[in-house]
Amino acid sequence: MRQPNFWYFDQPNLLAKLLYPLSIIFSLVGRISLFFVKPWKASVPVICIGNLVVGGAGKTPTAIALATVLKSKGWKPHFLTRGYGGTTTDPLLVNIQKHSSDIVGDESLLLAEICPTWVSSNRTKSAKLAIEKGANILILDDGFQNAGIQKDLSILVIDGEVGFGNKYLLPAGPLRENIAKGLKRSNAALILGNDTKMIADHILDFTGRKFPILFGSIEPKNIQPQFFEKKFVAFSGIGRPKKFFDTLDKIGLDIIGTFAFDDHHPYSSEDLVKLSTYANRHGAELITTSKDRRRINTNINVAIHELPIYIKWKKTSELDKFFDYLEGKSFVTKA
Repeated sequence: MRQPNFWYFDQPNLLAKLLYPLSIIFSLVGRISLFFVKPWKASVPVICIGNLVVGGAGKTPTAIALATVLKSKGWKPHFLTRGYGGTTTDPLLVNIQKHSSDIVGDESLLLAEICPTWVSSNRTKSAKLAIEKGANILILDDGFQNAGIQKDLSILVIDGEVGFGNKYLLPAGPLRENIAKGLKRSNAALILGNDTKMIADHILDFTGRKFPILFGSIEPKNIQPQFFEKKFVAFSGIGRPKKFFDTLDKIGLDIIGTFAFDDHHPYSSEDLVKLSTYANRHGAELITTSKDRRRINTNINVAIHELPIYIKWKKTSELDKFFDYLEGKSFVTKA
């Protein structure tokens, strides 16, 4: 689904206000559903990387960044994800050589390049299987609003350029839940990019207490020198395609056209022929995100470049405190 522009206006517009009664119903349904869920407690630490809004805030690259640090400290992390965009529902250990995004989703394929990754709509079942297979720490990529598993550490990822949007709940705004309640259930926030919406100040206003706030940015990596000698047509179907297009401009690539698709868009052969034809007409080549590239399963003979990204931490002292906290809890040892 393409996110409506009015969700990210600084103030709710008329349409948002007209939809507000539906937001109240959405909130009530969410609260009632929690009464029927008893969280399962894992025998290993559980870290949740989530957010309060729908769409792409940077959860998956954050999960990858945390897993990389954990592995360097001797942990054996496994990822748990729903596999959005895929068809599988029963717990499945992702095999990047065998599975496609049609089955396990695009994010799962990226995660599985780093650590064992389990896909299922039932994260509790996945967690039990992961522990059986040797995981001594679990990372939920998304799942903050899923009460089925008890979390030991929840980090909210926030896009610094858009923040919480108009601060209305779905469908009047982008929020999955009330900001204050969500912050109360979390242990920290990670603001990615420039804090143009003064999110850090808003968080402290909402919490009324000292709240750990991490800062970082999504940066491109492994930029090939020959890229600067080419022309490109960029396309993307992520939460905010503009963020990807802005990154390409920032690093100085010659972008002669951009095409935005819905989040998790399943690319067809027809899509790729149209994109390739447009690029060829302008003497350009195609470039997209790593996440989009994992959704291109067709065998069509089209050259498509991808731009990998990583999380660059501004300050890691707060992050180190969380790792020390996890190591001090009475869980199984890392070895």
